[in-house]
Amino acid sequence: MLGPPLILSIIHYTACSVSLIFGSILLLLLIFYTPSRLKAFAVLLRTLTVIELSTSLSASLVFPRIIPLGMDAAAGVINGPIKLMTSNLSISWTFYTCELHGTLQYNVFMSVCYCYRYYVLRRKAPSVIQIRLFASTVFIISFALYVR
Repeated sequence: MLGPPLILSIIHYTACSVSLIFGSILLLLLIFYTPSRLKAFAVLLRTLTVIELSTSLSASLVFPRIIPLGMDAAAGVINGPIKLMTSNLSISWTFYTCELHGTLQYNVFMSVCYCYRYYVLRRKAPSVIQIRLFASTVFIISFALYVR
């Protein structure tokens, strides 16, 4: 099977590279330069950033594509550098699953961040430990639903 068109590869790897670069910069800023009054919100932002980084890394490794096979079928094809690193399909599909879960989880945590911002308008901000427990619970629930 032929690889993806060159322009598609350029767009894909450029988007993944930009995401990895700026996500890493954001994570460093969140770790080292977050004011103390924003520590609780920074937990959510760090979680969101790590999810985005892992999703971008997985996407760049597997470069999955869905190829239509007529009107009622489609095939999933992995075209990324993971094919050069290993011939084990389980590893490739693990990274693909990580990408899909990250895409879902990113949207969930974006919603959580918006809810947090509206929550603190009327109430006292939760503690860092409460935020960590909440973020872990949300992540575990979605992971269990996704992997199942």
